[in-house]
Amino acid sequence: MLKGYKLGIIAVFFFLPLTVRAAFLDISPSSGSYKTGANFTVGVYVGTSESINAISGRVYFPTDKLETVSVSKSGSIFSLWVQEPIISSGIVSFEGIILNPGYTGTSGKLVNITFKVKAAGDAKLGFSSASVLANDGKGTNVLTNIGSASYSLGDTTPSSPDTTTPTKRCNSSSYGSRNNSKSKSNGSIFTASCK
Repeated sequence: MLKGYKLGIIAVFFFLPLTVRAAFLDISPSSGSYKTGANFTVGVYVGTSESINAISGRVYFPTDKLETVSVSKSGSIFSLWVQEPIISSGIVSFEGIILNPGYTGTSGKLVNITFKVKAAGDAKLGFSSASVLANDGKGTNVLTNIGSASYSLGDTTPSSPDTTTPTKRCNSSSYGSRNNSKSKSNGSIFTASCK
């Protein structure tokens, strides 16, 4: 009798649908070659398999190789800015919220950062800290993957940046269409992995 009870409990947990909470932040393009003195723009993106409503991030860059020209909020999925983008000592910081129903999608643009190449060499960009909070009433941090970028600077043939699509993706068997606008969850259970 006890053995059958245990098997019943195991079967219930085995067949329960699982929702994987997965969100990523990314920098796009993640690579490229740019001449000294040239400007280029990168986009900071979020992708998520569940509704989110708040994001903060600190993107670092080498000040000996790159100079920030501007940070643009144009086309951002943020409804309100808790902290306007700030540039300070090799860090671009930002923090914003998205009103209900939040954001769900694979390439939600947060900010565009335009850099000027100061010196030749390799430049690496990444996140020194970040959070992506679920629209669940608890502020659950669902960030599971953080991207980075690396650029070759100097006397090389420049490549054109493409900031329309992030390089990291959440793979899902039940994922909605990709867009840069706010979207509602269609009630599907998402099983996603970010790579």
